[in-house]
Amino acid sequence: METRSATLIIGCGNRTRRDDGLGIYAADLLKNRLKDASLATYQQLDISLAETIVNYDLIIFVDAGMIDEPFCIKKIDANPARPNAAYTNVISISEILNIAEKLYHKAPLCYAVIIKGYDFSFGEKLTEKGSAACKDAVSAMTELLLLH
Repeated sequence: METRSATLIIGCGNRTRRDDGLGIYAADLLKNRLKDASLATYQQLDISLAETIVNYDLIIFVDAGMIDEPFCIKKIDANPARPNAAYTNVISISEILNIAEKLYHKAPLCYAVIIKGYDFSFGEKLTEKGSAACKDAVSAMTELLLLH
């Protein structure tokens, strides 16, 4: 019998675009702190994730973004998908949850962790500020998960 993790950490980003790789880097760090979690990485989200996420109780999406604060953590709820969302290559986390709920009658608890990116040019090295924000975000997310 296969054992399954109750938590899936999804790191989003592109490791060859400097701080765009923060989501993947943070997901790796978080996975190391949550030994029983599963890890997946994606360059971009698509509707096929709906089938994957219903197999977990908790989903944590981690990505870089152009935000004002060093990081933010948000609980994400299912929202109705935009018309034609299934035909685009841009879809939100809440739309993926909505699709999971409609197709599989399950939408797991979900958080998005967005880490401020400072440089999205070509290169594999993270910025110092981005790396520091990443470590702070992982610490905050770890504390939040201890409350569950």
